[in-house]
Amino acid sequence: MSESIYDAKYAASTPKNADSKRNISDEQLNEEAQKIYNRLDTLVTNDLKWKKNTTFRVLLFDEAQFLLKDEFGMKAFQFRCVRMWLRKVQDYKYVAVFTGTNSGLANFAMETDREIEPPSSSRRMDGDWKLMPKGSILFPHFVMLTTIGCQVQINRTLKSSSDCSEYNNAIIHGRPLFSIMNDHGDLEAKLPIILRRMLLFRGGEKGKVNWEMNLNAWFSILATRVQMGIKTMTVASDLVAKGYANLTHVAPNFAHFTYLPDPVCARLAMGMMSDGWKLGNIKGRSPSDWVGKLGQIYSSGLCQPEKGDFGEVLAALYFLLCGDVLRHRCDDDLKE
Repeated sequence: MSESIYDAKYAASTPKNADSKRNISDEQLNEEAQKIYNRLDTLVTNDLKWKKNTTFRVLLFDEAQFLLKDEFGMKAFQFRCVRMWLRKVQDYKYVAVFTGTNSGLANFAMETDREIEPPSSSRRMDGDWKLMPKGSILFPHFVMLTTIGCQVQINRTLKSSSDCSEYNNAIIHGRPLFSIMNDHGDLEAKLPIILRRMLLFRGGEKGKVNWEMNLNAWFSILATRVQMGIKTMTVASDLVAKGYANLTHVAPNFAHFTYLPDPVCARLAMGMMSDGWKLGNIKGRSPSDWVGKLGQIYSSGLCQPEKGDFGEVLAALYFLLCGDVLRHRCDDDLKE
């Protein structure tokens, strides 16, 4: 397998006598779209790293949310052009993956791209365009996929300690990255970094984390342990991009998400809800502080319980806090 990295940015140039905020003529629109088609053709045909005998190629568009920009009065002009190019019948099979930290990608749907569909033949094109039927192959949206627990079936070479605790045995059932780190004996040293991400902190590894002033950071820890409900699209995007939230469904105004079961995150969240617990320069807070913050989150409208039942979430948190007391009695390191 070969890998190549490109800077495929495309800067649209507003045609003469046209306002970029309004529709332009079909011919001008087609010319702008053709610039993108030509750019993509050049990338995949001039790359010498592709093996000559390969017939299958994977294209990954990172930070793809920038393709959703409105141009020439058309929603997501660049994204739609890329999609149209992917439908072009070519000598190779392509799979395109669009990734980004903006939930707009998950909530984008267009009935047709006919405005930018190339004509069957054109002097501006090398040969005729033939398009695959629309919707030939549509893979599941990423919110329907998960890698949690995928390390269970893999033959692993263990380099970690001979720790046979309940916690250590459960790690392979969680996030694959944490499982691999644990196999290589690196996980414990990386816990402060993992906790910083849980607190939505994007600064340096040793800088002070002022998470107490960020209500979303409190929410991130709480949601690691109990299903808090749905949030606005903007806040959910922040939790997915900076933390460990997983998007499961998007609606016009709200995003449904979950924190998938992971023993590493659960252990750290448990510590954060224990007064006197400390990891690096981050200290836990008392259970009463977390219960009070839970009420503040719901009263502020920051999120809504899935079934509108605040008491159900509060009861679940109460049982977890009782369990924390028992775990601390068995092991202050929270591994048993």
